[in-house]
Amino acid sequence: MGTNNGFSVPQQPIQLETSLWDWWGANKQGALERQNGPDDHSIPIGLWKSILQCAWNEPDILQTFQSGKSKGLFRLNHAKFAILVQAHTGLRISEILYLKYGCAQQDKYGTFWLNVTIQKTEREPYAHRILIPKEIYEVILHLERLTEPLRDEAKEKNYLFYLLSPRKGTSTSQRLVPTPMESGKWNHSYLRAFLKRNNLALTFFNRSNQEVTLTSHCFRHTFAKLAASECDVNLVVLQTHFKHLSIEMTSHYVHRSKEELKQSYLHGMLNAKYLYTQGIEGEIFKHRLHSIQTSPSLSDKLDELSKVFGINPLPFGMCLYDFKRGHCPNLGVQSCYTIGCKDFVTNETFLPNFMHEASLLERHIEHCNDTQPIEVKKARFRLSKVTSIIESIQPKDNHA
Repeated sequence: MGTNNGFSVPQQPIQLETSLWDWWGANKQGALERQNGPDDHSIPIGLWKSILQCAWNEPDILQTFQSGKSKGLFRLNHAKFAILVQAHTGLRISEILYLKYGCAQQDKYGTFWLNVTIQKTEREPYAHRILIPKEIYEVILHLERLTEPLRDEAKEKNYLFYLLSPRKGTSTSQRLVPTPMESGKWNHSYLRAFLKRNNLALTFFNRSNQEVTLTSHCFRHTFAKLAASECDVNLVVLQTHFKHLSIEMTSHYVHRSKEELKQSYLHGMLNAKYLYTQGIEGEIFKHRLHSIQTSPSLSDKLDELSKVFGINPLPFGMCLYDFKRGHCPNLGVQSCYTIGCKDFVTNETFLPNFMHEASLLERHIEHCNDTQPIEVKKARFRLSKVTSIIESIQPKDNHA
């Protein structure tokens, strides 16, 4: 099979414990990446700021039809709105172009959320909800108002991004019809056009002095890198934000090796103001962490700490269990915090995840309240646990 597909297959017997990728040489790039860290595709900060400034300054509409059969229709400045949303959310361009009317919401706490469908990470399209800044919430509301005439004309009326296309079977002299925009030609037809008309670079050099073509996916890398390095966002929070299945994929976007990831994670726990634990193991970790805060050889002490405890990222915190001792007795439990696991520890950087979980549980209780009492009872128990943790790790000046 390998020969038929053009691989250079060795003639001697292949040992079962050796990966076929190692024999065929197809995993050399992966090995190099694990050793040196992934290639950096994040946009240099100077170019990044220029792109955002140009996007904010550009007009909302690029062309308005004043006469003829298409009078009253207009071509939206897709690049402006998509760039602003992508730069502040890190979503894939396809996820942004398929945003629907009513996707941006404000909850009772004054927090702004964006409902988006994740298509790539999960096997099936997944309804996801992420935090967004107020200015992007306002941009999306403005986009909804702006595109209302296009939605009225369109056959599919729920979208925010529309192209103007001739009706099937008619000439271009007929009235144009708005159709939902797709992402296939985004980089060539929209992003590059935006960069050219604003005299911005189409390529840049990364930290390895490699020339990188500027594409929409560079925005995703840049968002992740800035969130981790400039805003100290925990990588597991980023993992939940991106809906990645593994922390390794998130570390790829912030361009960190596994060792750097572990050190970063421990530094995040070290700098936390509100460290929450639920058992003896967590209290021991907390005590040891505090004892090394003023140590002159901090890096060495953290390395020692990582050898004593397991450093296992979770969506809501960290697991201290050392898997060299065998399988975790709670393996398979959906949430360690629910059962009071002694190896669970978290801090205030995970607060957005807990608040999101609380809002989901509240909606689930409301949905099941009259028909499924057992589900309501279980959800209320979990909500009580989440609420207790939120009160423990929430900054005291934000308490109601």
